[in-house]
Amino acid sequence: MKKFLVAIVAGLVLAVATPALAQNVDPTGTWALSFASAQGPIEAQMVIKKEADKFTGSIASELGEAPIEAAVKDKAISVGFVMTMAGGGGSLNVTMSGTIDGDNIRGSYDAGASGSGEFSGSRPPKSTDTAPAATTAPTEKVDVSGMWAVQVTTSTISASPTITLKQDGDKLTGEYESAQYGKFPLAGTINGSKVDFVVSMSIEGNALNAAFSGTADKDGLKGSVSYGDFAEGTFTATKKK
Repeated sequence: MKKFLVAIVAGLVLAVATPALAQNVDPTGTWALSFASAQGPIEAQMVIKKEADKFTGSIASELGEAPIEAAVKDKAISVGFVMTMAGGGGSLNVTMSGTIDGDNIRGSYDAGASGSGEFSGSRPPKSTDTAPAATTAPTEKVDVSGMWAVQVTTSTISASPTITLKQDGDKLTGEYESAQYGKFPLAGTINGSKVDFVVSMSIEGNALNAAFSGTADKDGLKGSVSYGDFAEGTFTATKKK
């Protein structure tokens, strides 16, 4: 009986003392990044995908484009790449270390003699629709190329920017124009009628990524928008003729 009680107590202690294994975050997707540098913010787009047991992808900015390799442990992510700079400016060996919190990322980078600093970014939220594909009706392809009049509403602001979209397969690129702050690049994806894109903004010297996620149909675009930790709201858009 004594041995039995000792075994029970030992089992309880082991259960309490053994922590649950941490689960790695999923870094895949399209990230809109902003790097703080001595020359001002540098905007970039990073795409991460999983191949077998490795995370690979690419990163592109005004400096050039390069393939990347990434590693993830819990919420921590490390990324390395060698960029051959546009215009024959040589190569740039860069390492990035940061953390992923939901659809936001932030951390620091080291580019050797070219400098170091901090970076931040975000990606469009991933769909939570878990309905089996076999029971989902085929979605009609929508062409969203063109200029759109947008209405953004949050609890603190109401804005009417203009966006210009260029569609190439399932990829979206383009430009976001604010009457108050100017023009900013955007990038994202379209899957059937599902539209996601991120605008890389710089407001009064502060980097800010606006993530738009919604649907497109013959009447226009509509969905949700997130300005990182600052604000969340909704948007609608109609195509200009």
